[in-house]
Amino acid sequence: MKIVVSMPVSWALMTPEDSLASVNKLQKALTAKVKVYSQRGGYMNQHIPLFHNTQIGGVPCYVFRTGLLTRLESIAPTLGLRIESKTEDREIPVQDPSLLGKTINLRPYQQKAVDRMMKFDMGILCSATGSGKTYMGAAMIAYRAVPTLYLVHTVDLMQQTVEKFREILGVDIGMVGDGVFDVKPVTVAMVQTLASMMDGGCDCADCDHHKGYLEKALGIKFGMIITDECHHIPCDTFFEATAAFSCRYVYGLSATPDRTDKADMMIEAGAGPITAEVGASELITQKRLAKAYCRHIPIAAKTSYYSAPPYMIYETYIVKYEVRNRKICEIAKEEVGNGMSVLIAVRHIKHAEIIRTMLDGFPCVVLDGRDSSATRRETLGKFRTKEVPLLISTLMKEGVDIPSLNVVINAGGGSDSRQLVGRALRLEEGKDHAVIYDFIDNQHVSLQKLSFARMQRLKKEPEFMVIAA
Repeated sequence: MKIVVSMPVSWALMTPEDSLASVNKLQKALTAKVKVYSQRGGYMNQHIPLFHNTQIGGVPCYVFRTGLLTRLESIAPTLGLRIESKTEDREIPVQDPSLLGKTINLRPYQQKAVDRMMKFDMGILCSATGSGKTYMGAAMIAYRAVPTLYLVHTVDLMQQTVEKFREILGVDIGMVGDGVFDVKPVTVAMVQTLASMMDGGCDCADCDHHKGYLEKALGIKFGMIITDECHHIPCDTFFEATAAFSCRYVYGLSATPDRTDKADMMIEAGAGPITAEVGASELITQKRLAKAYCRHIPIAAKTSYYSAPPYMIYETYIVKYEVRNRKICEIAKEEVGNGMSVLIAVRHIKHAEIIRTMLDGFPCVVLDGRDSSATRRETLGKFRTKEVPLLISTLMKEGVDIPSLNVVINAGGGSDSRQLVGRALRLEEGKDHAVIYDFIDNQHVSLQKLSFARMQRLKKEPEFMVIAA
């Protein structure tokens, strides 16, 4: 098998020695098996092939996202396929003068992680919330010193990143999103905006027309792309937008580069394998993060496990479940009374409104996607200074820096609360620990399984104290 390495996709050409049966097995091995929710209730497996048949100049071959190259090279020999040759079809980008000579002062663990990342052209930096991913991303930009596109998925994260990059790198930073189109050698862009720009263009990740399409629209030949919160890459907008650039260097940043829907292979396809890691426990030991006390409170089941139809389970037993919501309000009032800054994290706006009503006039603010950017910034500013002591929000899972946060109540459930826990672990003077309240939802067997999944993921961090009581 001959490999031609390019960006964003590479090609594999069969040689006479390759058996079709072995190639079919490789094709099967490079198929993502993703769990998707069925409208009839429950989950089903969806198979997404990432190793496609195609033709180049009439020659049959296979095309795949370049992030899977390492995986392909490790699997092929086990199937009797020999990598005969590997050809590079990637140009080395021209460096940008404004970035040359920039040095970023990093902590030892940050420098070690960045040094590791820079040994490779692709890869994911798995780094705990509060570890300083933005600083490490800036250091990667300074090291490569090439025009860089930094992808984010929320307005708040875009604005926060632009401000930090200006401070860290000392150069003007471009921004694309939230009604702004200002492209510069270092540009922070919302992936949804880029996806909308592809309308009318090519939407096929395997097509030469698609390669570099957005670069032409943006007017700059980027040499590097960094995807923040890269665990979102399997989403359609992320997967298509990251396939629209022919950058030499491609990286991803995330505290949790794995997914409960088993779409991990798609993350790897878009950004490469996990290359460097900085764990939360390591930072807690170094006193860079606060200690985490995670308390999971059992909710008594007063209904049959199977009494609600599948599509109504979440609304019936989470959003509208009075016993659980009363407990959330009770905890919030007590912690605010103790002088704590409290976040109640929900997934649905309706849930936030129900909790606010049940608080019965207790001072709180609800923040969700309906609020303007200015309102979000003002509210979060007041929350950071504890002028607003209790916040109920759908927006706080990722990309928000609030060191003053003492208590998080996971009202929304789900199968993974690590990002949410990380929101409370940033240090501030006088703060050495944070408390995270969660629930063991015995109201329905499917919710109970999700509760146990959340607990098990947290227990993998040795420095997290996880109790059920």
